[in-house]
This record gives sequence, structure tokens and C-alpha cells, in this order.
Amino acid sequence: MMKHLLFTMTYLLFSLSILAAEDNNDPSLIFKVTFDGYTVTADKAAGYKKSPNFPASLALRMYKGIAGKGNALTLNSKERVRYSNFKNHNPKKGTVSFWVASLNWKPSEKFFQVFYDASLPNYRFLIYKYAQDSILRFYISQNNKEEYISIPLKNEDWTPGRWHKIDAVWDETRMALYLDGVLAKPLIYTRNPLIFTKQKLFPETKEGGYMSLGGSSLFRHNPEHSTAFD
Repeated sequence: MMKHLLFTMTYLLFSLSILAAEDNNDPSLIFKVTFDGYTVTADKAAGYKKSPNFPASLALRMYKGIAGKGNALTLNSKERVRYSNFKNHNPKKGTVSFWVASLNWKPSEKFFQVFYDASLPNYRFLIYKYAQDSILRFYISQNNKEEYISIPLKNEDWTPGRWHKIDAVWDETRMALYLDGVLAKPLIYTRNPLIFTKQKLFPETKEGGYMSLGGSSLFRHNPEHSTAFD
């Protein structure tokens, strides 16, 4: 069972992945970071391994990983760990897979919780808890055209320290969102999987973009809220 962010060429991984292999030697795995070495430097990356904005050492941020094993990363809602997405995030298709645990917030609270964010000019890829409702959303925008899946969350399922696995899968024909290994039931007004009405022409991976775990000042957040990632 993967317990770190992963990204594969056919799918993306940050302890990340569903359909992507977890074997470091598998060529489809293009990015993987486990935090088990008490560092945010990636275990494997097709592009740059290091974060340009976050201290490499996690010596002061030790938090037990899934099932009490290994190390996890804790971030408050104003913090994020950025990586270059050049060769590490394939906008055309992939799986982003990771584990998250709320440490002190509830889905019903009126603040955003941004889990994963990747960006290029005219392209945005997000996995986040929406502020206004108890909703987990998988969102892709290109040239101001938005596509998203929204699934309901329950406070009783997101108690402090309880781990959940999120897998977001996409290509140029569809997108799908899995929660705890199950294709999640969406809200009435969205579909999961979402089949695009017209095939997308998502951009190629290129220099100048980023991908990150954690929040952004552009989203309404409570800086006292914290999340663990593995």
C-alpha cells in the first residue's frame, strides 16, 4: 500500500497513486516523495527533486505516517511545499495519489483546505476541500474552461488523525476521483467519472510551472488548521 505522494506518466503520485505502480523502477512512475527520510526532497523524480521554497529537513515536523509507520509531513493551511512540475506532472494524463489526515479541522468548516495544486499558463489542476460546503473537489481548468467533480464529506469520517487516501485520475477524455480506494459517489450536479463532451488538448509538461502540496494565500483559510500528508 502506497503511503506517499506519487506521480506517474500515465498517472501522478505524491505518496500519490492509484493505477500507477509503486515500484521505483517502473518507468510509468515519474514522481514520488515519501517523507520517510525526514526530508521533502523527492525519492524519485523525472524532473527536479528538490523543493525551492521549503526547508529540506523535516526534523522538527516529525509525525507518524499511516498505521504509525514511517514519517508524514504536517502543514498548516498557509504553508505549502512547491516542486517544479516540469517532467514531474504530465498535464495530459496521470494519477495523483496521496494520503491526508485532518489534524484539527472539520469538512463543514467554512475554509478551504488545498491538498494538491499544479499550474502552467492557462492551466490549473487542483484537489481541495471547498470552503462553502463539506465537499472534496477535483478541478481542472484550461483556457478558462472548467471541469470538476465534487463529492460530499462527513465530519464523522474526518476525525483528527484519521487517514484518507485520495486518487485523482485523468486523461484527455475523462477524469475520476477515488476516496479510500472507491470511486466516490458525486453530488447530484456532477458526475464521477466525468466524461468530457469533447476531447481535451491539455498542454505538454514545460518549464516555469509548479506543483505543490498545501495551501495558497489565494484561498480563504484558517492558518491554525493543520493537515498531515503521506
